[in-house]
Amino acid sequence: MEPTRPNSRHPQAHAEQHASVMASPVSMLLKPLTSPYSKNTKIRSFLSSLQRLSPDINIWPHPIGFRNGTQRLNWARTFPYLREYSYFKECFRDKGPGPMWVGLFITAVESWVGKSSLADWHVWAAIIISPDPPATGKRLLIYDCDGPDVDFGSCRAGEALTLPVQRQFWANNDIRFCQLWRSHYDLQTFGRQQCMKNTCEFLINAVRDPPHVEVMSDGREVIRGFSRIIKA
Repeated sequence: MEPTRPNSRHPQAHAEQHASVMASPVSMLLKPLTSPYSKNTKIRSFLSSLQRLSPDINIWPHPIGFRNGTQRLNWARTFPYLREYSYFKECFRDKGPGPMWVGLFITAVESWVGKSSLADWHVWAAIIISPDPPATGKRLLIYDCDGPDVDFGSCRAGEALTLPVQRQFWANNDIRFCQLWRSHYDLQTFGRQQCMKNTCEFLINAVRDPPHVEVMSDGREVIRGFSRIIKA
């Protein structure tokens, strides 16, 4: 049984592995946002500041909220500002500079059907690492401060990625992924309903000290703060 995810009400109209992702100091010049309901102008300003912090990394300049344009249109009937959120395919029209892509996701926990002025949302992040030529295939890293405690060696994507939209992003046909990684379970962040703050702090640290693949003496690949989902 999957753990209960912490929900946030969205009235915009109104030990070692545990610490590894957040280990780097947060820049004092770039403050993390603290609410999933932050105005779009503030979110875009934060992402723009991240881009200036590391010009060689392609940081998508808008929050990503939807699988496709139809889904965005359905939600925007109730929340007009969501028209400014991106959907998956838009994110890959311009790959931008560098071998790394970073996206901030603010996605609905439930369907839009029957929603009025309140809906449940969650903030998380994705990083795509491209290999050096001539290798092909890309590694997808999912950061989720509320990711459940699972056995990464035996679990499948559906157990490690508890939001359907996360699984849909992994399975989408717009980009070819060869590996799926997820951030470690963190008792200090899990269930604290601070998904925006934790995700922004992760992104600040990630652009200052980008995650990279290390190959151990036994041939294992390691990415600090993440574990590979072998049975993805």
